[in-house]
Amino acid sequence: MKKNYTTYILLGILLGISAFLIFKNLSDNYLWQDEAESAVLAKNILKFGYPSAFDGTNSLRAYLSSFGANYQWKFHPWLHFYLISLSYTILGVSTFSSRLPFAICGLLSILLVFFLAKKLFKKDGVALLSVLFTCTSVPFVLHMRQCRYYGLQAF
Repeated sequence: MKKNYTTYILLGILLGISAFLIFKNLSDNYLWQDEAESAVLAKNILKFGYPSAFDGTNSLRAYLSSFGANYQWKFHPWLHFYLISLSYTILGVSTFSSRLPFAICGLLSILLVFFLAKKLFKKDGVALLSVLFTCTSVPFVLHMRQCRYYGLQAF
């Protein structure tokens, strides 16, 4: 049985376009409010071992009840904070290392879109269109470039 490599060549091209859109200038803009909150909590993990809303000098507060005993953050789940702190351990603390793990998850989620659409619809064309629509969706690309949990949720 002959295998059709055209689909996978087109998928590679679309993934290349996706990577360009997601990774280009990833560190050009400063972290904004919610991203900075995630980055500060991740940095505090390196110091305390858990996402602490207080680093000894500055206090972080989203709402009145955003942290519990010992300033443990309780407003969001912790997985994405630990992912950022792992990136900080490997690459150092920077805007790029804050956003990189979620950009990678976003790119991998586009690959998952292809295989999910192919499995559901059993047509390569539909799967490629699904990838095309996903990778050219401005809201999707913008969310995958953020230092927040959105990339993990998409993945």
